[in-house]
Amino acid sequence: MLNSDIATLWDKFAYNAGFVVVRPTSYGRRVYELIRQKTAASNKVDDQTALNGAIRTLQSRKGFAAAILDVRRYVCGVDYFESSVDRWTPSSPPPLITSTPGNDTRRRPRCGDDDAPCPTVVHNNWIVSREAKVYRFKEHLMWMYDKGRQLQLNKHD
Repeated sequence: MLNSDIATLWDKFAYNAGFVVVRPTSYGRRVYELIRQKTAASNKVDDQTALNGAIRTLQSRKGFAAAILDVRRYVCGVDYFESSVDRWTPSSPPPLITSTPGNDTRRRPRCGDDDAPCPTVVHNNWIVSREAKVYRFKEHLMWMYDKGRQLQLNKHD
């Protein structure tokens, strides 16, 4: 990101407009001017389509740089919720791996271990409706706010 005007989540095939870091450069501002123009021109153009179009427009310009954020730390929803086999949070117990021969049982690396980084951002996309998104976050112990009060999770030492 240090040498880029903009960096985003990667969404399997495109820059993801759900989480974007923009440096305050002339190109960083220009990306959003182009997005505004594209979405104003047609109500059929969504923010992600407009973002990718703006980046494509500017990629040929000298000095413009777009980057993808680390895909292990900034994860799109389909990768995290539907494609990943390691979907536990820091507070949930990781599954065990049983190896053979000798039936050596070891613990899998857990989110937060040195060799298994936790996601910083998980974009809750690829699911329709606010209620479904909230439910999915709750299911994965990622929802900390509910009905006007903040829920407290137990800290594990």
